[in-house]
Amino acid sequence: MTEVERAAYVYLEVDPAVVAQAPRVSHLLRHIPGGKPAMWEMLMGSDSPDARKLVEMSQRLTLQQREDVPFEAIAIAAGMTTKHAFGVVSEAVV
Repeated sequence: MTEVERAAYVYLEVDPAVVAQAPRVSHLLRHIPGGKPAMWEMLMGSDSPDARKLVEMSQRLTLQQREDVPFEAIAIAAGMTTKHAFGVVSEAVV
């Protein structure tokens, strides 16, 4: 784990071991047109309280940390399961 990732986990107040055990959804985000930057933009424009939670957690991080830390860590920091967080992203994208 890099220093950037370590710092991100500290800012998010999430245990990397918990993230490692969570179901993976990051690979599904690669299919979003425009990638992660577009995903965050769509979440920012969403009315969903859960989308706002994800955005709030992501904004604790620097751009580099947001790129390096898995989406699953942000989802867990926002108090969601990774599958639910992916559903929130899917709703925002559609």
